[in-house]
Amino acid sequence: MDPSTSSGQAFDIHHCSEVSFSNVNNFYLLILLCALLNSNLFDTYFRIFNGNVNVSATELREIPLPPLETIQEIGDRLILLDDFRVESTNLIVNEYFEPQYIL
Repeated sequence: MDPSTSSGQAFDIHHCSEVSFSNVNNFYLLILLCALLNSNLFDTYFRIFNGNVNVSATELREIPLPPLETIQEIGDRLILLDDFRVESTNLIVNEYFEPQYIL
């Protein structure tokens, strides 16, 4: 069970017909943000600093994000791949970020 949503289900972009968007740019932005936030990298970061799975707008604003160009590249690759599973997202997101370990 994935605790990323209240129903225990991870966000699935293929079921977005239930959501209304004012324009295509907002939908594109949603895909970009979901790609990052559904990745293990950002999920782990959030859990380390937040301590629970409840997410507020304030907490989202405090997450350091990469440059917009990087976010767009990640989103574009996922859209072209048409595979929004967490595993696919992780492969792409991890190509852009190299973990740095502090001892």
